[in-house]
Amino acid sequence: MIEKIFHILHRAYPPREQVFREGTLKVDAPIKRLIEKNGFIYYERPFIKAFKKTPIIYKQALLIPDLSIRISKLYTEGYQPYRNYTFYIDIGTVRKKEDYIEFKDLFLDIIQFVDGKIILEDADELEEALEKNWITEEEYNHAKTVAEKTLSAIGISGSISSFIENTLGIPYKSLGLFSLPPHK
Repeated sequence: MIEKIFHILHRAYPPREQVFREGTLKVDAPIKRLIEKNGFIYYERPFIKAFKKTPIIYKQALLIPDLSIRISKLYTEGYQPYRNYTFYIDIGTVRKKEDYIEFKDLFLDIIQFVDGKIILEDADELEEALEKNWITEEEYNHAKTVAEKTLSAIGISGSISSFIENTLGIPYKSLGLFSLPPHK
């Protein structure tokens, strides 16, 4: 079974993000910056991981529980966009627990590149997950529906940044969301 679950311990002190794979805690990292407002949670944390030989050093994430999505930006050294991604949207399920919010990744991703191109990725992984019973048929249908609605809303908005602003009802830059982290 392939399963990735995130716990955002937003009410803990200090707040933390925990990442579980197949039920095993793989990451337990402090959140550096947290904003909880208007039905969303935004957080930033140092993120040291070598993925396909490219170290990711910083993560910014906007969790929108009502939409079942998490929008992220990942940075490499020098705060360059990871793999030329402007935004990376994970499709999942969101459950509010007493002490944390749980985001279960359901394989489908929407990626916007620096050149503005937007793609839906990992549809084959979603199919495989259903075939191998890693996810339920309900989760499968949920992922497809969320991806379709999100892509449609992005198309209407014109970009993921406009989609975020339309969804939140505020200019996200006014809160400092997804602004480049200060260099150390």
